[in-house]
Amino acid sequence: MADQQDGLHSSVQISYSTFENYYALQPGYTFDGRLSFGLDVGKTVDLVNSLNSTVLRPNVSYLLVKQEKDRYPVSIDLNVAYQFNYVSQVVFNARAVQFGAGIYHEISPFENVKIIPSAFFNGSKITAGPTRRLEGLVYSYGAQTSIMWENKYYLTPKISFQEGINTITIKMGMILSSSIDYSE
Repeated sequence: MADQQDGLHSSVQISYSTFENYYALQPGYTFDGRLSFGLDVGKTVDLVNSLNSTVLRPNVSYLLVKQEKDRYPVSIDLNVAYQFNYVSQVVFNARAVQFGAGIYHEISPFENVKIIPSAFFNGSKITAGPTRRLEGLVYSYGAQTSIMWENKYYLTPKISFQEGINTITIKMGMILSSSIDYSE
């Protein structure tokens, strides 16, 4: 979204790895084109331990730098989330604090089409779970490219790497409402 724009947005995410599969709905709201609040509501399927869990992940992100023609060549964001996994097959829940940063560069090769390649780095700290061995910090990194058209719809393929686990993700979404840009 442009600076000074507010908007409601939503997406669907599907992720696959050798360890687990993840499916989520991701509603959110962005203020002034920079501060976003969201809630992921999803399901994980742990392929190794044959466990399913329900995931709730409230999150917030902020664009520290927003790409502007002739001023900033990239956008940089910081984000933080708190993930809660409810596992119904056993008597435990897992929780984690997640944080990260991304760098983005938007190009517009066609009218009403934007391509936004990016790189990111994330960390996760499990605060409660079934085993002590998972309680350290876990880092991941990767790349994605968002394709956005009509400033409303987007498709984002993504690949990430984390301690020998490669994850492929597809996210599809749309901006449901948007306020007028008052900065002009």
